[in-house]
Amino acid sequence: VPETVTVPLSRRGNHLMVAVRVNGEPATLLLDTGAGLNAFSPQAAKRLRLSGTKAVTVRGATDTTATLTRAKTLDIGAVRLENAPAFVVTLPPELQADGVLGKPFFESFVVTLDYASERMTLAPRD
Repeated sequence: VPETVTVPLSRRGNHLMVAVRVNGEPATLLLDTGAGLNAFSPQAAKRLRLSGTKAVTVRGATDTTATLTRAKTLDIGAVRLENAPAFVVTLPPELQADGVLGKPFFESFVVTLDYASERMTLAPRD
């Protein structure tokens, strides 16, 4: 990130969502600082042209099988990530999102979440 970028967020219940573009297509992702990797539902992965490369077991509250993939591009406002790793995994329908923006994203930037004004500011790490 060459400079600080601020993007709007939306709220669904207690969850914060961000509008992104994956491989040029629009998507809505849930912000989850505790998720070990970015993730997309199988339906979103198909629409976003994400193809899996390897089946893996994801350990969490329950173990589940997921497919490892990479988004050629993941755009969040003026920020572009290339070859962003992600899982394709069944997500709870109540999530009402195409996927989850997880820990690898948050480790890439200094992130400020402003809940009151529903904004996320991304700054470069020094």
